[in-house]
Amino acid sequence: MEKQHFEILLESMDGKINMILEGYSVLDKRIADEGEKRREENELLNVKISALSERFDGVDSRLDGIDARLDGIDTRLDGIDTRLDGIDTRLDGIDTRLDDIHSELIDHRNNSEMHRAPRRCSIKKAA
Repeated sequence: MEKQHFEILLESMDGKINMILEGYSVLDKRIADEGEKRREENELLNVKISALSERFDGVDSRLDGIDARLDGIDTRLDGIDTRLDGIDTRLDGIDTRLDDIHSELIDHRNNSEMHRAPRRCSIKKAA
């Protein structure tokens, strides 16, 4: 009886082991499928990241061009500021000369009026 009992136990264990192996097989397939999905998602993400990187490089190049143009504009504005400073200096000189001329004209008028001979009375002819 022990042999029959032992065979029954082995068959029961064999069935349970087969169930465990089937479970592991299913789990292994699921893990492999998930791994494949992750690999595909990673490849897609890598493609998207590469595309974004290229776009950023393009934007960076355009910004470098804009920076160079702004530097040129700054240089031109500095030149204009320098020219305006020169014009301001010349205008200050003109203002000073006009003030001097104004003073001279006032002095001349005052001197001319002082030297002017007084008017004489006109002689009326007898009729």
